[in-house]
Amino acid sequence: MPHNRAPKQGSKFYLPRAQYRYVVAFCMTYNDLRLKLLDLDGLHSHEQDGMPRGSGTSDPTGREAIRRADTTRKIALIEDTVLECAGQAMYAGMLASVTSEITYDQIRARYNLPISKNAFSVLRRKIYWTIEKAL
Repeated sequence: MPHNRAPKQGSKFYLPRAQYRYVVAFCMTYNDLRLKLLDLDGLHSHEQDGMPRGSGTSDPTGREAIRRADTTRKIALIEDTVLECAGQAMYAGMLASVTSEITYDQIRARYNLPISKNAFSVLRRKIYWTIEKAL
């Protein structure tokens, strides 16, 4: 697992440990969110057997639209923040670094990142800090 420790108090882009871990876990769900969105966008129908399901009126299409909108919003938040903080040149590498457990050396080799390890860590923390402020 790559080195991804919460910044210390007083440092730039500081987040309390619990909030930092929450944002990291939120970003790690990116691939699951993409799969969930593909599942929600697929063609399927709801069971229409005429039997009542609980109390009150039901709107399965409306609930699904809300889930689709929420999932799309979460994906867009991660992608837009990475693009805003890292720029187009480092977008793919930084998106991979915040959404998967991949080390700096693997990122640098795969995506040819033009920054040092320390600059990489600061940029990743900036991305997490920006996402936390948007949540």
